[in-house]
Amino acid sequence: RIPEVSSGMPLPDAQASHTPCIFDASKPDTTTHADIPWIRRLRWCGSLALALFLCLFCSTGCAEQRSEAKEEAGSDAELRAAIDPSRWRLSQDALHLYYYLLLTEAISDNSEQLISEALRNLLKLDPSLPIYQDSATIHLSRGDYAAAETTAQEGLRHFPGDPLLMLLLAGAYSENEEPLKAIATLEDFLKNNPDEQEIAEELVRLYLNEGMEDKASELMSKLPEDARNTDSELFRARVLASVGRNAEARKGLQELLKKTPDMFEAWVELGFLSEREKENAEAIKAYERALELMPDNPEIYFRIAVLHIQAKQPKLA
Repeated sequence: RIPEVSSGMPLPDAQASHTPCIFDASKPDTTTHADIPWIRRLRWCGSLALALFLCLFCSTGCAEQRSEAKEEAGSDAELRAAIDPSRWRLSQDALHLYYYLLLTEAISDNSEQLISEALRNLLKLDPSLPIYQDSATIHLSRGDYAAAETTAQEGLRHFPGDPLLMLLLAGAYSENEEPLKAIATLEDFLKNNPDEQEIAEELVRLYLNEGMEDKASELMSKLPEDARNTDSELFRARVLASVGRNAEARKGLQELLKKTPDMFEAWVELGFLSEREKENAEAIKAYERALELMPDNPEIYFRIAVLHIQAKQPKLA
């Protein structure tokens, strides 16, 4: 039996100190239970956590309950029922740990019903921003887009303006084949939060997916130079190349590779760009440099072979 969390708990102050969110929604939504930091911790210390869990409650009343049960129970069956863990009166912290353990097990067993039950009760126990973020992320990563949408919307009612919840909501719309709704959601958010770079980059991606190259290019030009890191610079170069601004894309990639010469993805992108511009010799050089960094990549070997064939160099191919 699963202990039930009573409803009607007061919502914690949004400014209170909570454990930081443990998910990154700006990345591809390939999260599995093994990618969730608290789940990884629970998996290697699961036995210890469970032992501590049992010791905690045995030391805070369970022994006393068993003693009382022995006096009151008239048979072994009654005794077993009296000390059934599902009948324990658990503290809030104990329930919190219980549902995290239950969620870990449910994800391992791929039990959608138990996953939903554990997340629902965790939100009742602790309706904080990190729990809303984690719940929406788990639903989205498992393909339950309706639950992800509902959870993100509920979280935004309590914590309006949270960028991660907004990204999760847009992701749920997009995956549920409502890309224009996702675009409108992020556009509205960006009007009031123009410095949210991750929102802007996701909006650019959605624009490109829907063939809105002009809007994507315009938005990319507004991203502040000082807010860029290597990933965002690579992203910018890809966007510029996708809308035909190849010279700018090449310049960006070359500048990026001066700073990070061992960035495999940038060399591959430079190879792709050179191919599109029919600069086969430059493309081969870029791909060969990429192979030095990742020699087991079969796709790069294939690209080089194709380019040699196009250049009528079958022996090199």
